[in-house]
Amino acid sequence: MSANEMSIQHGEIFFLHELLQQQQQQQQQQKHERSVRVVGRCVEINTQQQRVVLQDRAATLAVDIELIADQHFAMDGLYQIIGELREEGEGGRGGEEVGGGGNGRRLVLRARVARAVDGMDVSLYEQSVRLRRAFLEKYKMVGK
Repeated sequence: MSANEMSIQHGEIFFLHELLQQQQQQQQQQKHERSVRVVGRCVEINTQQQRVVLQDRAATLAVDIELIADQHFAMDGLYQIIGELREEGEGGRGGEEVGGGGNGRRLVLRARVARAVDGMDVSLYEQSVRLRRAFLEKYKMVGK
């Protein structure tokens, strides 16, 4: 295993709806975990299963908080989370179903960093992410 494969990757910024759409389109192609950064409102907390559910607009994503169990989550709080995205089978602990059709695969983010961002202006954040993407695309710095 090379040093690049062993190093922790930065979290690529995604909006929840983009992440779920992209995962549905690429579910057959990508089998390894992917490092992502998302923002969403906490709409469900399950301390027994060490899970929270984030929501942004109509998209929801289950978050495994086992690695950050000491982090406090509040209902309706706004959180930014960095972690590894993966699919879990039917035996998993819940999450957003990938690809529909009852395939039993669930999308789950295994959090390694979480922070409350309750004061953040979400529309301004979205605008800045879109401007950043345009800049990176213009100067061909995508993925850096």
